[in-house]
Amino acid sequence: MRKKNGFTLIELIAVIAVLALIMIIALPSLTTVMSNREEEEYERKIELIISAAEIYASMNNYVYNQIVTSNCYITSQSLYNNNLISYDDYHDKNGNPIDIRIYYDKENHKYINKNGNSSDIECSPI
Repeated sequence: MRKKNGFTLIELIAVIAVLALIMIIALPSLTTVMSNREEEEYERKIELIISAAEIYASMNNYVYNQIVTSNCYITSQSLYNNNLISYDDYHDKNGNPIDIRIYYDKENHKYINKNGNSSDIECSPI
């Protein structure tokens, strides 16, 4: 009798079919996890920018007085220009700047990200 070495073609096709089936089942879950991770990363950057705006206002009394008493805002670009946030925190995964406006919410006494009015002006230090 001959000694059998290796696998038959049928066995190889069966293994490849099982692996393909596993990939088909796992791929949608993997894309969902990646999408959720990107959203969480973006939210983390927004929170970091808001914290930097709070620091910026506390470092500059004039900006603090403006943002607390009026409808002015602090831009993420001004935070980046003042080295309060890094390049990676100011840009999204595609390298586009995250341009947001940070306002002071007088009701809840906290800094928030919102669109605001077109008549609002940017807070600026003297």
